[in-house]
Amino acid sequence: MPQTQTPLGSTMQVMGFMLAAPVPEPDRCELILRGLVEHVGMRTGGLKAQVWLYPTPDGCGGQGATVVQPLLESFAVFTGIDTWPCIGHWYLFLCTCRPVAIDFVSSFLTEELGFGLLASGEFRLSEAEKEP
Repeated sequence: MPQTQTPLGSTMQVMGFMLAAPVPEPDRCELILRGLVEHVGMRTGGLKAQVWLYPTPDGCGGQGATVVQPLLESFAVFTGIDTWPCIGHWYLFLCTCRPVAIDFVSSFLTEELGFGLLASGEFRLSEAEKEP
């Protein structure tokens, strides 16, 4: 009997990771996201990561980059802000309709890629939790 799958979009898991500086360069961010996608067994469907660099031409947005990798199962976002050196960290977010253990992602970031993990957290939203 085929396994029943939850329709994509009916549940969303959001994970966030605060990682120690230095903030990787945008091209390295794309490689990090590509590795993360492969590690968690998701797919990009051939969609390329998008990169936005800051400051914008009109001088807004601080200094840094936002890199987004669309997934067939949602998306992964790398956000690096290097405007205030005293902050000393950067962020990575994984949003997915498919369940993934946060420890599985944490170990990839720390043990396989060697980043220092300062904090992490997650939450889930589902159709069952919608307010009437």
